[in-house]
Amino acid sequence: MYADDAFREIFEDADSGESDFEEVLAGDEIDGDSDHGDVYVSESESDNEVVDPAPAPGNNGPRAGGNGQQVRPRRVQGGGDVAFRAALPRAYQHDWLMDFNQPHGQMIFAEDGVIGEDDISEYAIFSHFFDLLVTETNRYAATTIASKGGVDGLRRHSRLRKWRDVDAGEMKAFLAILLLMGMDRRPNYDAYWTTEWTIQTPGIRAILSRDRFYLILQVFHTTDNALLTQAGDPNHDHQGKIKEVMDMLVSRWQSAYYPGREIAVDETIIPFKGRSSMKVYKPNKPHKWGLNCWNIAESNTGYIWNSELYQGKTNNETEVGLYKNVVLRLSQPFNGKGHHIYMDNLFSSPELYFSLAENGIGACGTLRVNRVDTPNEIKETKTKKGDPLCAVRDGDLLFLSWFDKRQVNVVTSVHNQSTFQKDVRARGQQDPRKVDKPVAIECYTRFMGGVDRADQGMWYYLNIHKTLKWWKKVFVYLLEVSYVNSWIIWKRLHPATRLKPEKFRYAVIHGLLEGHVPPDVRPGRRSIDQPLRLTERHFLKHITAVTAAGRKSRPDCVVSSNRSVKRHQIEYACEECNLPMCPVPCFRRYHTLVDYKANCEPGYH
Repeated sequence: MYADDAFREIFEDADSGESDFEEVLAGDEIDGDSDHGDVYVSESESDNEVVDPAPAPGNNGPRAGGNGQQVRPRRVQGGGDVAFRAALPRAYQHDWLMDFNQPHGQMIFAEDGVIGEDDISEYAIFSHFFDLLVTETNRYAATTIASKGGVDGLRRHSRLRKWRDVDAGEMKAFLAILLLMGMDRRPNYDAYWTTEWTIQTPGIRAILSRDRFYLILQVFHTTDNALLTQAGDPNHDHQGKIKEVMDMLVSRWQSAYYPGREIAVDETIIPFKGRSSMKVYKPNKPHKWGLNCWNIAESNTGYIWNSELYQGKTNNETEVGLYKNVVLRLSQPFNGKGHHIYMDNLFSSPELYFSLAENGIGACGTLRVNRVDTPNEIKETKTKKGDPLCAVRDGDLLFLSWFDKRQVNVVTSVHNQSTFQKDVRARGQQDPRKVDKPVAIECYTRFMGGVDRADQGMWYYLNIHKTLKWWKKVFVYLLEVSYVNSWIIWKRLHPATRLKPEKFRYAVIHGLLEGHVPPDVRPGRRSIDQPLRLTERHFLKHITAVTAAGRKSRPDCVVSSNRSVKRHQIEYACEECNLPMCPVPCFRRYHTLVDYKANCEPGYH
């Protein structure tokens, strides 16, 4: 059974440079350098050649030095990325760590090792990640209406008066609109249903009406509120509103794909300025206020494999060893498999690296020298341009201090102190500048950006509309992570096919809308049944009737006679309607206008 079949079965039962994005997620490899953490690459400098590094196997020569002993760096002559490739096999030193031999890449749509590419659609991959909780949305709507005393207890103009249960097809259509909104960013939701001809979007109007979209958005829910604990409860789960869906999606991400040896840990800020005890302030981030999400991703592709939402302080106290515990929890499924995990100085510490080594995981990252167990030689080193590399080994850990544009401190449990000669081009200079760069720092620069790659892919089309509910922001974020992950898997399955990301997104949207019946509404005023007097053929006749006194009958005109203003009597009538009216202009007015009444004023006849 394919994923789209499983998706339908579960669904019925249960509840920003396009070409850059395509190239980043197109394959398994990384291009060039990136500026991350403590490794600084000037905007005026870049490699003279961009070649993707090939992973190197494990054991690479004997250790150098002992505890606290300074060791002399080894250098491989050469230029550019060729020199890095030559130095990489001899730069790994982790005979304590098992070699990585896990099968990696996409794990779905493979039967007996054969992939049926022709049967795999973009929507089939994306739908593997989602069970839309129709039941919970309907339950929440029913509970809300009941809490107001039923429909009669709602306000006169409440949207909930028009509520009807949502079904699977309509929920998928709602999800498709969220994906479409990321491709066409507008100041508010109303702008997507505007009838202003210069900016109108008839496609979205044809999927759902504006009022129906607002109604689903209002009651959209992912869990049963009756199962949640209250805020004062000692066992209260701050992320209970989204935990069930998040756990389900993370499980799907992990079952659909397995990352290669190099993985990276980093944080992502989900922008949010509303009220939440989980909200954090990060003054150095592009979005200073938001929800903190810690992710672990494959370095080469940016596939997010595990994710955790920061729940805030407990009893107004920050957790001791918070960042160490985060990395250990996120990396727990990788224990004993020989992975190399890269992180910046927010997470990195000697204590954490020793713990990861005990779990069979190597690590590399930049270091804050005030961390506990950092050797004094590294703490006291003040390098300047032209100084040799300072390397200190402490057991399985190697501490490096190196200066190019500024001092960089790195700790690693998988590398030695080898350097290579790198050609760096500067703006305005014809010949490249040659730099002796440690291989460990180059590996960090290349392999640290996994989460950043995923963030880049998400931000191209992320729906950024405001909401007062923090968990709805998280849901939209998880929706985009699933989209990026499914895009990576699709590129894995179709390595020879070049497809732009927006085309992939359109294919996913079309899959969600398959079988959806659009609402039978047209823009403008609500249509009403036309009176027969406006559609049939009518003719005038002369009134021949007489009164009881024998005089000629002259009744009031049904169009222009108003006794409170001016009475107008007439001797003509419509033969079919049998109503008195003036031949001109009342006869034409009565048979062409819905609102036909007029006053007999001077100049009217």
